[in-house]
Amino acid sequence: MEEGARPRVQFNVQQTGQVQGHSSPARESSFNNRSADASLSIVFSANWVRLVTPIGEGAFSRVFEGVYRNPETLDESVVAVKILKKNMLKRRSDCLRFIKEAKIMTKITNP
Repeated sequence: MEEGARPRVQFNVQQTGQVQGHSSPARESSFNNRSADASLSIVFSANWVRLVTPIGEGAFSRVFEGVYRNPETLDESVVAVKILKKNMLKRRSDCLRFIKEAKIMTKITNP
């Protein structure tokens, strides 16, 4: 991985409810949602998003306005970025809830 580069983060949720999360220097070009086998895999590089300003904070996470840059087209979009608090990553049920929410959010479109 390049000096100062942020890692790619990948979460996998399988039909069994097992959650795996890890960072890897491997390069991926975009989201990969494998719904055919009832699993969700989101591969996303933190380098693709720039945090702009805090929007809010709750018990589980903080939300920021951000700018997403598509790595393939270099198009930019204003996005909301939800970041789980570190203490929320300790319980499997909280991780599952967060990833379930992320899966739902991939289906929402904004005109």
